[in-house]
Amino acid sequence: MASGGTGYGDGHLADVLWFRTTKEISEHPERVRDALASASLGSKPEHAYWGQSIESPTLFVWILVWDTPTPPDTAESALPALAAPLCAPDGQPTRWRVRFPSHVPPYAPLIASVTEFATSESDQIEVLQRLSQAVLVAIDATTFEGYRGRARGVALHDPGSVVYLAGWDSIEAHMKVGTEDGHQAVVKAAEELFQHFRDFQMHHMQLQRVVWPQP
Repeated sequence: MASGGTGYGDGHLADVLWFRTTKEISEHPERVRDALASASLGSKPEHAYWGQSIESPTLFVWILVWDTPTPPDTAESALPALAAPLCAPDGQPTRWRVRFPSHVPPYAPLIASVTEFATSESDQIEVLQRLSQAVLVAIDATTFEGYRGRARGVALHDPGSVVYLAGWDSIEAHMKVGTEDGHQAVVKAAEELFQHFRDFQMHHMQLQRVVWPQP
């Protein structure tokens, strides 16, 4: 469903899960790291990352990019179950399985000093695809200081649900977008796109690679 009309083909499948913890747990992020590292998933992807929001430290994200076109079914239930005890009383983990296009894998933004992590939802699928493509073309044609690449993944459960990742050397580098000459095409395309979102969230994350325990 999600790949229809997106041009993503088989692409790169990833489980993306985000949740809010209590302030106490946010002050001990190793608990979040260790919970993910202990996951019994049947297989352990080489590219797996975790981290917390710089501006809002109670927000955490787990991103597992699978090395196989058929990720283990256990991930669908195991990941939310591992995160649930870490969540704040009024929050539950959100998990999307998304597909990144094969020609633009998500690795570069995941290993950057700062990862722009955005999720969006829209009911206007065709408009979303057209305007998103215009934004990506504008980004790829523009030079940004401190920019380390981007990736856009579409959720399998709903082609109107999207994860966008971009890598930056710093938050300041990202916040300069739109303030310098040559950025007008990106700003114009993004402003038009944002009008069609039902929901949009963006955070700056500091991600680290998961070190899986040795058997």
